[in-house]
Amino acid sequence: MPAATNRTRTLVALGLGTAFLLISFLPPWGTTRYSKPVVEAHESDADGCYDRGVCALADNDYDRAATDLSKAIEVYDKLASSAWDEMMAEFWRPIKNRRAVFSRSNVDRLSAHAWHFREKFVKALTKRAEAYSKNGQFREAIADYSEAIRLDRDAATYRRRAAAYRAVGDTARAELDEKQADFMTSSK
Repeated sequence: MPAATNRTRTLVALGLGTAFLLISFLPPWGTTRYSKPVVEAHESDADGCYDRGVCALADNDYDRAATDLSKAIEVYDKLASSAWDEMMAEFWRPIKNRRAVFSRSNVDRLSAHAWHFREKFVKALTKRAEAYSKNGQFREAIADYSEAIRLDRDAATYRRRAAAYRAVGDTARAELDEKQADFMTSSK
């Protein structure tokens, strides 16, 4: 039986007043998701894949670079998601246990870990886009550059995406990206 159905039946059994309070203070996804985060990935695995991908990129082996960087991206994504999940668990656990205090130091530490992995994720994404671009896979490069820009706006990434747009013949978007990059560098 789905968790949402069990939760709904429980709330109906408790009555409307209690149900309103539970719905008001619990996260919309319930608390069972954040009971104990488990990750089978390690930062050293991702760093190794990232380093191999960068070396393959330097050796002009773009397919191997894209493969290794894809593995690194996957692991960094899992690590960042796990850190966010742990942070949310640390935040919601006191509410679930009817305590009003949560460990600010643990939340700050977990938040710093999540941002650390997100930065590594963006770096690996940009390198994979570079590998795609050098391999002539410009649509894939544009997609990766776009995701990197969405997560971390950087003038150099805008310029790289503009070059990929020019390679596929989309000069209008290339000019927009170049103007954005110029604006970002002139405003610093």
